[in-house]
Amino acid sequence: TLTLWDCLILVALFGAYAWRTAFMEVHEPELVGPARLVGALSRGPRRIVTLLLFLYAGLVIYSSAEPFAEALVESGKVLGIDEFLLVQWIAPLASEAPEFIIAALWTLRGDAKLALGALISSKVNQWTLLVGTIPLVYSISLGAIGEVPLDTRQNHEILLTAAQSIFAVAMLVDLRVRLWEMGVLFGLFIVQFLYPDIRVEVSIAYLILALALLVPRWRNLGRLMKEGPFPRRAA
Repeated sequence: TLTLWDCLILVALFGAYAWRTAFMEVHEPELVGPARLVGALSRGPRRIVTLLLFLYAGLVIYSSAEPFAEALVESGKVLGIDEFLLVQWIAPLASEAPEFIIAALWTLRGDAKLALGALISSKVNQWTLLVGTIPLVYSISLGAIGEVPLDTRQNHEILLTAAQSIFAVAMLVDLRVRLWEMGVLFGLFIVQFLYPDIRVEVSIAYLILALALLVPRWRNLGRLMKEGPFPRRAA
């Protein structure tokens, strides 16, 4: 189950992450397109426009989330597609498409560092703030303090995603991404997609590979925890 204790811990972790990143080195971004128009405004109007854009995006998400989810489930029933599969893969693909597009654009512009940083930040947000607020929202909708029940399949999915994240951290701990590592990550992803009944076995494979990568890179892990993924440059 997911409880309010989980909410407290995960949201606190997100707060610690936000506090830590606030002290990282700041680089002036190269603004293009609409962002350049907003960036050219003076401070007051720029903040107002940014706030309005944020509120507009939130309103669009709020108004479309429930109809989208219901339409997705009903489409699965009509087409004979497993509801869990649709919610697990199609829904995230649609909701996370903007960040994938942004990361791809940064990479095509030769700024893979920013692209990777955006994806890492998104992953941290998902595993702390997003997951952590689920029991809070559930309790509010319930009208009382409640626990979000999880069945065996959902527990296995959480285990699988967590193991995959640990393997990704092990890959990035030395701040380099190798082709064979990406091949392994993609290969295991395809395996779990084609054979969903072996989630636990794939999770164990992720954890074993993560351990194999972390053991020779343990010094990098200490430096990463101290300085962050993008350390400050020497003055």
